[in-house]
Amino acid sequence: MARVLADRFAVVDARKVAQVTALLGELVPLCAGSAREHVLVDVACGKSYVLHALHALARPRARYFGVDRSPALVEQCRAAAQRLGMPAQFCAGAIAEAPLPERPDVLIALHACGAASDQAVERAIALRARHLLLVPCCHERPSRAAARALGLPAQGLLRGRLSDALTDTRRALRLEAAGYEVVALELVPAAVTPQNLLLRARFVGATTRAERARSALDRLRAPAA
Repeated sequence: MARVLADRFAVVDARKVAQVTALLGELVPLCAGSAREHVLVDVACGKSYVLHALHALARPRARYFGVDRSPALVEQCRAAAQRLGMPAQFCAGAIAEAPLPERPDVLIALHACGAASDQAVERAIALRARHLLLVPCCHERPSRAAARALGLPAQGLLRGRLSDALTDTRRALRLEAAGYEVVALELVPAAVTPQNLLLRARFVGATTRAERARSALDRLRAPAA
């Protein structure tokens, strides 16, 4: 996989290759067991490393939709998809406004920065995606006043880590409240990237877990910064 990506991009970060490879390990089983064409949505897709990796694997059979806020990157992705002969569509703009198919098999967000991770969660819920693979990045943190109101530690390092954990906990609870079963795990070792949390969600419908999640989410809501 590393050699394939290196052949296609002028500069390839070995850490990015490790993350994409690990993500493919999560993605491929979700599309196994069926010969039909799967629908994959990749938000904050960047240079569409995932699309290139899928082409290298020659599986699964998938129609790929990519979204990125950079028009220049989107044009690069379109040209790459045409060269590869991959069935792909790309949209430049906000995740929340992108025209995307209902009920995609998997919605992917690999290092969607800050609020983009929250937008990925909301689009997955709105589209009723069957699965979500979310790797958050660059967390937005509350102001000092909001941090004090939340009772976060005064020490900057501890306050930052706890704030990030609470943000990702809210995302997991938001998904569970909407009927998803969520597993939190490390996508890659922290030595590859400290932003290594993967939230793997599967839509299962209304459950008692969803009721508990809604209650917990209400208790964890942060005051306005």
